[in-house]
Amino acid sequence: MDTSIIHLSREHFQPGKTTLLESQSFLAETFRFGSGVCALQLRNERGHLTLLPFQGQQIWSAWMDGRELTMKSMFEQPYPKRDFLATFGGFLVHCGGSAKGLPGQVRPLHGELPNAPYETAELVLGEDEYGPFIGMTGRYHYTAAFYDNYLVRPLVKLYAGAAIFRVSLDLHNLKGSPMEMSYLAHVNFRPVDGGRLVYSAPCTPQSMRVNTELGAHLQPGPGYREFVEDLAA
Repeated sequence: MDTSIIHLSREHFQPGKTTLLESQSFLAETFRFGSGVCALQLRNERGHLTLLPFQGQQIWSAWMDGRELTMKSMFEQPYPKRDFLATFGGFLVHCGGSAKGLPGQVRPLHGELPNAPYETAELVLGEDEYGPFIGMTGRYHYTAAFYDNYLVRPLVKLYAGAAIFRVSLDLHNLKGSPMEMSYLAHVNFRPVDGGRLVYSAPCTPQSMRVNTELGAHLQPGPGYREFVEDLAA
């Protein structure tokens, strides 16, 4: 499968939109948010994705068939921060790495990946078993002396004429010993009135467990803790 690659640098990103690639099915444009964060916008005939190539390789926003798919949040734009809660509002955020930073873990909230500073970013154009696509990938190398050493490469693919896009992430352990790994694709959909949530994974005591520890930022109402304990049991 042939793939064409455009290597991105921060010099490609200016305050106004700049066309980087245009074809019959796709359009790729670069710009900077008012906060200074670099953004790559990929379009097909159905909609567009706004991606953050150097900040976590997040999908900041997604529009399909004229509808905003991303949740509403208190952040109208991303900010150049590492703290998860200081710039939270993206459609899809890669979380984890060595850990997800759950309550009780001495780790950043949701791990190292959400706003990771990527060393490289590439625009990709190609075709696979699902058809022609335009996408983005990059490289982030995380090292903590005596603890962790791994390489991450996400990949987003937007297909011609399709409202479905594919997201994957490859994490490669560079240590000489096994590492603990935890990953969460943190997707933030905007709900539809009357919509129905469908959980497709097995829901049995053997296949899942309930986290009964609540973060300090959560202030649950009466009965919530009891509900969680019943669920765990």
